[in-house]
Amino acid sequence: MSDVMGDAHRHMKRAARKAAPWLERLARAGYFSRGFVYVVVGLMAGRAAFYHRRPGAMRGAMLEVARQPMGRVMVLLLAVGLLGYAAWRAVQSVLDPERKGTKLKGIGKRVAYLSTAVIYVGLAAAAVAIAYSGHGQGDRTSAGQWVAPVMRHPLGRWAIIVVGAWIAGYGAWLLYRSVAKEPEKKLDVSRLRPGVQKAFKLAGRVGIAARAVVFGIIGVWMVRAALHHKPGETKMPAGALETVREQPHGHWLLAVVAVGLAAFGFFEMVKARYRIIQPAP
Repeated sequence: MSDVMGDAHRHMKRAARKAAPWLERLARAGYFSRGFVYVVVGLMAGRAAFYHRRPGAMRGAMLEVARQPMGRVMVLLLAVGLLGYAAWRAVQSVLDPERKGTKLKGIGKRVAYLSTAVIYVGLAAAAVAIAYSGHGQGDRTSAGQWVAPVMRHPLGRWAIIVVGAWIAGYGAWLLYRSVAKEPEKKLDVSRLRPGVQKAFKLAGRVGIAARAVVFGIIGVWMVRAALHHKPGETKMPAGALETVREQPHGHWLLAVVAVGLAAFGFFEMVKARYRIIQPAP
């Protein structure tokens, strides 16, 4: 059995080496597409901060793009990019070209990469549906729809508490990372002027902090929902942004988070050019 797995892994490595140029292009398209969507999410959140509009997350952003002239074509291109991002994360997880290793920390990162790949395949599929139909559910789907069936099981509430605590912890880690660590280590920005480098990295720090707020709210409200036996209290990303707006001075707080999300999108779009990408192990 181990010989079969080893042969399969070697075949995958050889295939990755042959496809490396295309995988790199897909990865860069993925970073750009992800960044573009985040910029739109930030703009929508900024609009919602001071007008009677609902903030949106990634599906809502793609719907917004689809409503523009040539928008459905743009969303279809975004779908290709998002699928490219999913492919890159899958390669990072399975083939480990960046040598994360098989220790606990490395395995954790590789599992996270694989989870991200699955999420972005779903987002790419949603983008294709929006591109062909011109409409979709956007971000209106309630997280309670999938939390409620889990809570009916004997250990379901505890499972939701664990997941919520993990998401909140991830938000806390993002906040720490935004202050204490480089926003991205694998960047080749040596050709940029020092001032431009600083501005670029500042955008990454501010953007990561904004994402930390969103994930923190999602995690805390998931735990609350489980403790209160109220699945409807669970928040999706758009609901987390609405929660920010509902706080004292929430319109200004949401405006700050909106700037951060747009900054993260800008960071990802520029990263598409300067990120060091080596798909072949």
